[in-house]
Amino acid sequence: MTWFLFALFLPFSAVAGDITELQWAICETNPATVLAELEKDNWESEQSSITYFETKLPSYYEKGISFRVKEKNGEAVAIVKVRGNDAEPGSERCEFDRYGKIETYACKYEARRVREASPWTEAQKRFAEKFQPVDWASLVPFGPYPVEKWQGKLKKERMSLEALEVPGMSPILELSARVDSSLSEEVYRKITDRLERDGVRLCRKQEGKTDRLFRAFGLRRGEE
Repeated sequence: MTWFLFALFLPFSAVAGDITELQWAICETNPATVLAELEKDNWESEQSSITYFETKLPSYYEKGISFRVKEKNGEAVAIVKVRGNDAEPGSERCEFDRYGKIETYACKYEARRVREASPWTEAQKRFAEKFQPVDWASLVPFGPYPVEKWQGKLKKERMSLEALEVPGMSPILELSARVDSSLSEEVYRKITDRLERDGVRLCRKQEGKTDRLFRAFGLRRGEE
């Protein structure tokens, strides 16, 4: 079952106090172009990197679970994320993710990386295996890839523009904002209208950076 089906059968409904991360897949080839079109050249930027972990032919992501390590200022954080019906609120950070019209519930467990060979803590492994068995030895790294992030305000909302840099490819660009779920539809329409008005090229298929990365490698199908 894919994450799309998870989204259709979402067991939770967003209410006031819940958080929704609104995300827009951008199909420009240069982040500077996006910032210029939005007249936001003064947004502050920061550098980090990310490594995705999957089987050689991605299998866990299709089932609603993902693994990655983010590194910033020399500190690495390992992240295990579960999306859709299998996600359950608890001590982990849980929120809604939205791309286009599709909204998915997700919970993630973050921890400082244990070691290079196996980034995951025992607690993270238990968290992941509550939802499905994981062959941890089969996970291989995709990356690390540099990430540059710009932050600022757009239509009074705190926004982030991320550029995932993969050798031999145009950067994978994504704009995002975390908002109260009760306001998500209003904010989504407001920001989308602004992007379209300013000529920012939105991808035809609105999906996450992981989907776009694996598809660019020929490991998923679809179009932007």
